[in-house]
Amino acid sequence: MERLDHLINHAGATAVMPLAEADKQTIVDLPALNVVAPSLLAREALPHLRRTSGSIINLSSTYGHRPMAGGAHYSATKAAIGQMTVANDMYAYERDRIPTHHIAHADEVAHWILRMADPAGRHATGQVVTVDGGLELI
Repeated sequence: MERLDHLINHAGATAVMPLAEADKQTIVDLPALNVVAPSLLAREALPHLRRTSGSIINLSSTYGHRPMAGGAHYSATKAAIGQMTVANDMYAYERDRIPTHHIAHADEVAHWILRMADPAGRHATGQVVTVDGGLELI
């Protein structure tokens, strides 16, 4: 390869399937194509892009950040692409942004998991509970 200026990760597949109808092969194939392949391609391209000050452009989907009926597995892979695209020193960066200036420890998160798993938590069906010290609020 003589020169590489940009890598555009756009390949992917969609699968809409309720969990009860999800087959194992599709569950395995979606992340392989939508997350693993672009990750490996980016890793291989990186040394060439560093030489040219090039860029990696990862294309995701609206469903990487909003729900799609029957599309949880697909949406998860597209959310992963979004997360791969943001480079930072996560802990220092997040701690400075969190209103409480505290990154939760495993036992603090476990507290909320246990609350949701308790029979008294059954009415919180279909909710995303954010335990992030207020980060989502900013």
